Amino acid sequence: MPHGVWASVSLLVVIGGLQHYGNIRKKAAERALGTMLGATFGLFLILVQTLFGSLFLFFLLMSLIAGGCAYYAIGKAGYVALLTAITMVIVSGHGDLPLSTGLWCTLNVLIGIAIALAFSFVLPQYAMFSWRYRLADNLRECARLYGTPLIAEETTRRLFAMSQRLVQSRTLMESVVKEMDLPIARLEEIQRLH
Repeated sequence: MPHGVWASVSLLVVIGGLQHYGNIRKKAAERALGTMLGATFGLFLILVQTLFGSLFLFFLLMSLIAGGCAYYAIGKAGYVALLTAITMVIVSGHGDLPLSTGLWCTLNVLIGIAIALAFSFVLPQYAMFSWRYRLADNLRECARLYGTPLIAEETTRRLFAMSQRLVQSRTLMESVVKEMDLPIARLEEIQRLH
């Protein structure tokens, strides 16, 4: 398949560094949206270059679109805007790429996203379980502390370990909310009570 490397790049971008199922779905959707926008802009730039033959116009339009993406990259849609700009540059190249190359790159990126989603469905790792296990470990440790005499140094070490697990479980809460479809306030309450 021509330009097949972009499928593997997309697969790694979507699934790499994401541990939990809820995040993979969100990242894949953002990547697909950014890719489609970027491919549309890139194909538009190729058509402009083909019709007018002006590199100045090509790079002027590319700069304006990239500037718009940079503006939106600061906000909530930052990942989509960043991927839009990157995909636009990949698809359009330096004004000398044929339309077929841009279409192949777009198709390969979408194939990579589909593979990442399939992988996340086959071997999901749920944040919900990690969050529950950390809280359960802390509750068991509380039970052990309750029945033993207090030794300052040992108690401080155990409390520090419990505190670390609690901080780690807090980082999972966004993913847990997506996976369990619970309001964040409920998880915050459980975390606070713990």
